Amino acid sequence: MYQKNTQIIIKPSLSTLYSEEMVPAQHHRLLRPKVPEQNLLNHVHRWDGPMPWSEVDYKWNIRCQTENDFAKGLVSMHEKWWTQPYLYENQGVKDWLRRQRWEMKGWYDAWNLRHA
Repeated sequence: MYQKNTQIIIKPSLSTLYSEEMVPAQHHRLLRPKVPEQNLLNHVHRWDGPMPWSEVDYKWNIRCQTENDFAKGLVSMHEKWWTQPYLYENQGVKDWLRRQRWEMKGWYDAWNLRHA
């Protein structure tokens, strides 16, 4: 399996992080030049690797979320700003996504003006 990470939560083990297994120079053949960081993540977090990945609990991140998920403490969601094919009639979630999108846009617009 080849992972493409749009969101990643990491809690590395310091003893593993500095082990020989983690030294990229030893794995130079695995790190193709087009996406070296992604290849390193895939190598290190493979199922039989030094830090195998695992799914986070669904209260952290889900797809096809509903307003009920927000009420139960949903922390993040996997969804697109521009289209939500799996939200169906969950207008409250769609409205929340739009508010978040415009809040983020406003923050970056203000930052760009301040640092222009």
